[in-house]
Amino acid sequence: MSGDGLSFNYDNVHGGNNGFIYQNQLPEKLIEQYEQRLKDKDAEIAFLKQLLGKK
Repeated sequence: MSGDGLSFNYDNVHGGNNGFIYQNQLPEKLIEQYEQRLKDKDAEIAFLKQLLGKK
């Protein structure tokens, strides 16, 4: 079963954890957007520091 980057696999062969294996798979586009937001945050912090006269 999977959807929205999350997948749940059922594997009862190895036992333990009630046979469920949880995997978190983020779509590449979501990762790119996250990285861009981090860059934007860093740029905004640098700009605000400049306004305050800090370097």
